[in-house]
Amino acid sequence: MTKTPRVAIVTGAAGGIGKAMVRGLLAAGTRVVAVDRDREPLETLAATSREQGKSADLLTVQTELTEDSAAAAIKEQRTASLAASTSSSTTRE
Repeated sequence: MTKTPRVAIVTGAAGGIGKAMVRGLLAAGTRVVAVDRDREPLETLAATSREQGKSADLLTVQTELTEDSAAAAIKEQRTASLAASTSSSTTRE
């Protein structure tokens, strides 16, 4: 039986409480979609996760949540990331 991985979407992920949530979820083995409107702090968060060997479990999405297209952008990037992850794990087997 295959265990379905947990995925959490954290908004405001690049600052304060959001960053702490991302780090805690990654430490607990949860895959995280980190969403923030600011690109630089998201890049810093991604760099930190790479240093900790958690980059495969983190997807960063820069978007403005007040825009109507934000939810679709998050879903689209998550779906693309999942498809890439699935195809790379299939080629490894």
